[in-house]
Amino acid sequence: MQTIEVSKTLEIGFGNKREVMTADAKIVGKVYGAEVDTQRWVVSSILTDFDSSILSEADVKHPKMRKTRVSIPVDKIEKVSDIIQLSVDLNTLLSAIEEN
Repeated sequence: MQTIEVSKTLEIGFGNKREVMTADAKIVGKVYGAEVDTQRWVVSSILTDFDSSILSEADVKHPKMRKTRVSIPVDKIEKVSDIIQLSVDLNTLLSAIEEN
């Protein structure tokens, strides 16, 4: 018997690419989409095209020839308006990226 594994996450894209800003007012990139938990049908994270220069300055490993895409859990979002305001500062966010 063959087993088919089904992803429990769905990626959706956004046309309106809002900037993402950390709690210490650093613009880190733009949202390009979201991940949806298909078991509960809730947005679990935002997908962000991260600014490579910030990663380079912080000496975080990232692809040099393409965009660095980062998934940021929704529990790290403080508010949504013209920008996405995160509840964590840049160092905390970079530490989480390095762990993944």
